[in-house]
Order: sequence, then C-alpha cells, then structure tokens
Amino acid sequence: MNTGVLDRIRGIVQQFALAAGRRCLICGRRIVQRDSVFPELCPDCLADIRPQTRGYCPGCGMCYPSDSMEVYLCSDCRRSPRPWSSLGFFGPYSGLVRSMITDFKFNARLPLVTLLGRMLLQGGVLHDIQPADVIVPVPLHPRRLQERGFNQSLELARRLVPVWGPEVDVRSLVRVRNTRAQRGLGKKARRSNLKGAFAVRGRRLENKRVLLVDDVMTTGSTLTSCARALRACGAGRVDVLVVARA
Repeated sequence: MNTGVLDRIRGIVQQFALAAGRRCLICGRRIVQRDSVFPELCPDCLADIRPQTRGYCPGCGMCYPSDSMEVYLCSDCRRSPRPWSSLGFFGPYSGLVRSMITDFKFNARLPLVTLLGRMLLQGGVLHDIQPADVIVPVPLHPRRLQERGFNQSLELARRLVPVWGPEVDVRSLVRVRNTRAQRGLGKKARRSNLKGAFAVRGRRLENKRVLLVDDVMTTGSTLTSCARALRACGAGRVDVLVVARA
C-alpha cells in the first residue's frame, strides 16, 4: 500500500478519534462544554459558523452586503425566475464553512460529512424547505467519480433521510457529459460548460416532489441545469438545498 493511501487512512482514523473524544474536529482543542447543535466544535470554531437568516435573495440565495437587510428577490430573480420552487442553504461560502467544504470535497476528509450534513439540515429548517417524495443529489460523471472516489453531494443527501425524504435516488438524474471543472469559470462560461450535461432516465420522478442537493451554489448554473432536466422529465416540484452560497 502506498504512503499516500496510508496517510489518508491515518488522517481519517485521527479525525474519528477527535470526533469521538472531547476535542474540536477542526482545530483539535479540548472542548469543555459541548454545543447542543454542533458538539464537535469548540467555541472559537463555532463562532465562525453562522447561519444566514436575513439579507439574502430567497430565489437564488445571493447574500446582500449586510445580514441586517431584509429578505427580498434580487433583480435577476425578478426578471428571470429560477426553475425551482424554493431554495435553502445554511450560510455563506466563506471562512470556516468554506474550509470545511473544500477539505471534505477535495481532501476526502470524510468525518466532516456528519457536521456538514447537520448544517444542511439546519439550512432546510431555517428556509422552510418542505419534505420531498425523493432526494436527488447532483451527480458526478463516472470518470470524475472514479477520480474523486465519492460524490460529496450524495454523501450529504444521505444525511437528509428520513427528515426531508424517504429515500435518495441516484439513478434517475445522470451526468451524461464529462464537463470541465466549474471552478474558475465565469457565469457565461459555466452555463456553456453545462449545456446538455444532465439527463433524466426513466419516468420514476414524474409528478414527484424532488429535493435537489449539492454542497455549494456559486452562480447556480449546475443547479439550474439539473432542475430544468428534472422539470422537463415531469417532476411535479423541485426544491434545492445546499450547505453554502458563494
């Protein structure tokens, strides 16, 4: 077994040990008093994780300059409504939230999925996301899945059962084109990159309430493409839930 794999295994074991003990999952400091919602975090790390309850657009989740501002539709969403019925998210993609998501997604720090899943659940509560008939994660292309080893959206979606839906469907919505990575692309380039990337197989989602799940929403191009494919196949309703909004 190569050293890279051994190092990854050691890291996973270490993080499980931290989570099982009384040390912060992020910084490793000893936790004297556990938080009721995020018991894995020390007070300092907990202070850097805050839900967005005001100052955002309910259509696309864009966060306004001040979180003391009201919740209202931005000009883009008033002009072109999104292809989903409602959007829920925990908070902005910044600080510790961003670090956790990138560490989980690109460094396979899998113990973080429990914490991120709890943030996803709280985002659903804060934004009044309705229970669905089925939960659908944003799919990866098989080649990308093989490279990464797991689909972060699927791992998060599994944490929503049975609260927001009785099951996770990984067969209906598929990625049929292996697109370039979206990171670093502008809004127009993202839309062009995802053209024809998703398709729905079968008729299982017809007239169903679908909850579409992803880790981060940046410009919304990926979620828009997925939601349009779901609506085109006859889904009765599509709601979106993500951990963070960039």
